[in-house]
Amino acid sequence: MGVTQHLPANRARYGVDGNGDGQANPHNVHDSVASTAVELCRSAQSEAVDSDDRQDLEDALFRYNPAQWYVDRVMAEIDPSDTEHPGAGLGVVGMDSTQGVAAAEWALEQVGKPYVWGGTGPEGFDSPRITGAVRPAP
Repeated sequence: MGVTQHLPANRARYGVDGNGDGQANPHNVHDSVASTAVELCRSAQSEAVDSDDRQDLEDALFRYNPAQWYVDRVMAEIDPSDTEHPGAGLGVVGMDSTQGVAAAEWALEQVGKPYVWGGTGPEGFDSPRITGAVRPAP
């Protein structure tokens, strides 16, 4: 459910108010992305997830979406960033990233547009079309 397609049980467990409006709305991009971060960081239950540890990150991604092809695809997107920015942690890109800034600005312009199954815009989007990741529907 929602922008980052949380399973309902996980949404109930990890859903947060990411924009301070008093609601944890899975269809609000701020809430949904913040909830994804919470889920990835806390999904190991009693153990902390170390996102700088490749195996910890892969395990967290698998808990988020239990499909090895999904984990492999996400890691394939992270690996080039690690190569370009060694020592910055998995997937961290500096603020001078022109492409990153352009992508974030574009994404913010899409806020409020409805979710549309298979939608590619401009009136509505299916989140995999925005992120490039494909995740089975919950």
